[in-house]
Amino acid sequence: MKTSKNFINGKWVHGKKKKYYYIKNFNGEKVSKYPDSDKIDLDNAIKSTALVFEKNSFFKSKNQRLKVLNEIYFKLKKNIKSIINAEVSETGKIYENASKEIHSGIELWKSAIQVLKKTNFRKKTNIKKQILISALEPIGLVGLIIPWNYPFIVSCERLPFIIAAGCPVILKPSEYASASVSMIIKIISKTSAPKQLISLVHGKGKKIGKLLVSDNKINMISFTGSTNVAKDIIKNSSSSIKKLSLELGGKNPMILTSDANLEKSLKYITENFLENAGQACIAGSILFIESKIYNKTKKRLINKLKKIRSFQKPITKLHNQNIKNFISSSIKKGAKIVYGDKKSLKSNKAVEPFILEGVNRNEKLFLEEIFGTVLILKSFKSFKNILNELNKNKYGLAVYLYSKNKTKIKYFEENVRFGRVWVNCSLKSWHTNLTIGGFRNSGYGSETSSEGLKNYLVNKSIISMKS
Repeated sequence: MKTSKNFINGKWVHGKKKKYYYIKNFNGEKVSKYPDSDKIDLDNAIKSTALVFEKNSFFKSKNQRLKVLNEIYFKLKKNIKSIINAEVSETGKIYENASKEIHSGIELWKSAIQVLKKTNFRKKTNIKKQILISALEPIGLVGLIIPWNYPFIVSCERLPFIIAAGCPVILKPSEYASASVSMIIKIISKTSAPKQLISLVHGKGKKIGKLLVSDNKINMISFTGSTNVAKDIIKNSSSSIKKLSLELGGKNPMILTSDANLEKSLKYITENFLENAGQACIAGSILFIESKIYNKTKKRLINKLKKIRSFQKPITKLHNQNIKNFISSSIKKGAKIVYGDKKSLKSNKAVEPFILEGVNRNEKLFLEEIFGTVLILKSFKSFKNILNELNKNKYGLAVYLYSKNKTKIKYFEENVRFGRVWVNCSLKSWHTNLTIGGFRNSGYGSETSSEGLKNYLVNKSIISMKS
């Protein structure tokens, strides 16, 4: 079992109170040990990281930041296998899936390098006797809170762009999966970056997370996680005015029209709802099927699942039981099992995929993010009516459409109110030059791409008389 430390003031240190917590796998085995940090640890991290921002030229030098980002990118590539193993050990991911994630995450550093090269931080305009300057400057000290479902890739969607913007970081990883995040910090610590550029503080979200978002020395919080936790962050951060960037939950619909290529569509739909054991904020969770192909689609989908021999387990037994409770509650209210073993709901085994129909639109399973491989089937007749219904969903993170009809596709793309939209492909299709964001209760702020860099910058306008 591996024992990890905090990274504060350029050094790997234990928590001051020498308290620890353990990360366990699905079987309850201890796989990692981390400092259960306290306020004194966080205060030390904030103090040292804030101080380097005031004194080090790195934060004003685009060339220095480009050099460091390149160093990190190549060192990450050299350590791919170790990072994959770290991710698998705590999350329980299938190795092949984790490998694809790690490779994709590393390419985000390359994307940040390209964005930074193209960014002009200071534009001058001459007007008569005055010089007008539009400047982009780092927002300051960023508190970065990382979730357990994609610790590496979510870190890579943010960290390189925060560094590119010239901001120092206090990073708080999840207490359920931190190993791959620690590896990123170890790699950064071996580059020419200022040693206090990033502080890594382990600990429980309810304690360290709360202290981090409420600290008035923190200029911005970037959080990825549930909508309910985000509401607490908004409240706790209100004592000091700071910027928030929030990527939150989703109840992500998939629409299948009668003119779609059914075989290809079912392949993508299956990928969408099984991704990372359903523990993905963008995973598909409700499939709206045009009524004339409903029965045919249902049969084909069941046959497709029967051919899959193994499924990834939920991250913990507690989460596993939560998923089962959602399913059981819905069945009691009249939902019908289309696919899945009802007896398994009362066992200690990992929950495998369930497909349900007859789920009421006003119950929790239909309305809330479950974070498991549970798919609800619904039929529809009017394409425009179902789109209007989706836009009234309290979430607006991800949505999927499967259709050959160009008129429908164009109407959908122009009118759907979701941040991430896939048409005739799966969530496995994504590109580093695209921006991540959501509508409504799925958060606000932009991550990755040029918008991700701008997210961590502030505008300064200067008017200067010519001498």
